[in-house]
Amino acid sequence: MDPRKWVCRCHCGKEFTPTSMSRLRVGRLKSCGCLKETLKSKDPLFPQFFSHLHNRKHGRFCEEWATFEGFKSDMKDFFFEGAKLDRHDLTKDFSKTNCFWSTVEAYDKRRWRRSSRPLVKCACGVEFRQQTSGKIHCSKFCKKRFGGVVNSVSQLSPDQIQEMKTAILEGSRGYGLRLANKFGLTLGQVWAFARQVRSNALIDGACPVGTPSAGLTNHTGEPFA
Repeated sequence: MDPRKWVCRCHCGKEFTPTSMSRLRVGRLKSCGCLKETLKSKDPLFPQFFSHLHNRKHGRFCEEWATFEGFKSDMKDFFFEGAKLDRHDLTKDFSKTNCFWSTVEAYDKRRWRRSSRPLVKCACGVEFRQQTSGKIHCSKFCKKRFGGVVNSVSQLSPDQIQEMKTAILEGSRGYGLRLANKFGLTLGQVWAFARQVRSNALIDGACPVGTPSAGLTNHTGEPFA
């Protein structure tokens, strides 16, 4: 029987055409392919595989690592939490003989990364050097999985908002990037809040540093005392 004449519906709701009737008969065909992707996404090695696979400037994978299963079988024994996939020879591609697991500090040091770039933790648990204030995920896979920014200003506590206001009114150099990194905000969110703080400070007659500005509310929507 031609399997192309059959249309199956997966538990996820997607309709698909099976490639093998024998697998369908004996019960080996369990999904349209979504189950396999779901299982892989929960594996701690998968973000490392995915980020390097889709970032060609880091080099290419060997033929054995064309699939995640091949990559995992070679590298799972030496993996540890927070590890980064590194290469002995940075001019060669990714392979079992040329790759090893490294700490974030050692990984950055070998690449002469600027130490001023903050070390942040992705929602998946992997630590990485933040290239820009808006980058809060270690890979495109994690950005798609966990979504946008970690917080918004409305989700911060009154003490955190007060700390932001104090830093804004002091106006020390680089305060925007420091606040964005510390509270999981984008730089645009910090600037928008800073404009509101300065506007209220002018209305109040240049209120002293550390004094709450009128018109600002905390995370519950109530005005500051």
